[in-house]
Amino acid sequence: MEKVISMILCVVFVILFSSCGAENSRPINLDDEQGILSGTSETYGVVEINSEKESFNRFTGETNLASDRASYRPICISVNNITQCLPQRGLSQCDMLFEIETEGGITRMMALYADTREVELVGSVRSLRNQFMELIYPFDPIIVHIGTSVFADAAIAENNFRTIDAELFRTAIWQDKERISKYRPEHTFFTSASLIENAMEKMSFRTKSDNNNTAFSFVEEGTKTTPTTGSCSKVTWDFSPGYDGDFRYDENTGMYEAWQHDVQRYDANNDEVLQFENVFIVIANRDIYPGSEGYPGGLPRYDYTTGGIAYYVSNGAYEKCIWKKGDYSTRLSFFYGTEEDALTKPISELEEIPVNTGRSYIAIVRSENAGSVHISD
Repeated sequence: MEKVISMILCVVFVILFSSCGAENSRPINLDDEQGILSGTSETYGVVEINSEKESFNRFTGETNLASDRASYRPICISVNNITQCLPQRGLSQCDMLFEIETEGGITRMMALYADTREVELVGSVRSLRNQFMELIYPFDPIIVHIGTSVFADAAIAENNFRTIDAELFRTAIWQDKERISKYRPEHTFFTSASLIENAMEKMSFRTKSDNNNTAFSFVEEGTKTTPTTGSCSKVTWDFSPGYDGDFRYDENTGMYEAWQHDVQRYDANNDEVLQFENVFIVIANRDIYPGSEGYPGGLPRYDYTTGGIAYYVSNGAYEKCIWKKGDYSTRLSFFYGTEEDALTKPISELEEIPVNTGRSYIAIVRSENAGSVHISD
């Protein structure tokens, strides 16, 4: 069966790759006859919330979600992270942020929101990669993106994803005129609260879900846990020779602030520093999809089935722990234990670590860069 699947993927790749090309060597062609997809600034923006914010948010562990969205599917948006696209918009308001290396050593992000209605703009938006899809699949998400890789296409078909692809549904995206003279075209496209709401309605999306998977084993709201391995005022690591991870603890806020290339990261929507209560660094095995050599360095394929070492950083301290996931539909989870435990013990025999309520950042780092993780007291 695995050989058959591999053969099918190779055939699909040969057919589609000639039209996809190497993503980072070409501009995205999304222009309509006016050159701007969804018109003017009047066509995007926030959407008024008329419901009390008193429901449980399963992605932060907090009781602050608008009640009319308590049973809604989360919105996940594929966000550009190439250095030349910065600053991004909308990331200070996401509930979870995933960052993973893609082709050519660059990283990309997936921003997850329980409710996007108060987010003016998000992006810039880029194409979808399947290493993110497997992490968010257990939450029954709606994904917003511009295009795909051939292997993401295969994952969409195999796992019955239905996404908002702006290459097909162009009014889900808006092009920033002010960026056009300063940025490459692929770094100028954004989505927003109103554009997403409109797309879900026009595409007749199933918005409600009976999925109630929480992101983590959260502590009781209003309490704090302190990881026990040691203190952590700063944690850094390398995704690749050109992309690093860097979070620094602010004792005044109790949050970890994001940096990249020694520059503090912020949200261009509101000029707020990107900060998170929880930071996770997941060490995972990675290889390259056969036949993907046309992409710079090939398309990475991550192994989420075996588990391994991870670091949980929160409240000024860190826990060296292990992670497990299992099949496509099982959420990524974190446990006390050793690397041997990760490889030999089933989840039922492991103790899940308690996680503080609030926003979380998760990095997937290839195993050969495990030694680059550095934690300062």
